[in-house]
Amino acid sequence: PPNLWQKNRLDRMLVEYFLRAGYYNSALKLAKHSNIEDLTNIDLFMMSKEIEDALTKCDTKPCISWCADNRSKLRKMKSTLEFNVRKQEFVELIRENRHMEAVKFA
Repeated sequence: PPNLWQKNRLDRMLVEYFLRAGYYNSALKLAKHSNIEDLTNIDLFMMSKEIEDALTKCDTKPCISWCADNRSKLRKMKSTLEFNVRKQEFVELIRENRHMEAVKFA
């Protein structure tokens, strides 16, 4: 029915809005309630949130791993993300007084 299609479309738009605004729990609940989990990018946003949370804790490993998994796409975009994250990794080694590891890393 057209009403169901319109409701699903509106719910998908709301889920996307909630995800982009950082309201992950609301997005998950709405997607589950509306049975539209397969029609949304929840997994992508949750991975992004995990990486963001790790970076705020000075942990670059999840981001480096993501960069490795998406290296060809990043190259096509001429992205400097991996370089910048690796540079931050070097800075973190220095900050932790792990100078020998930093020298080996460089």
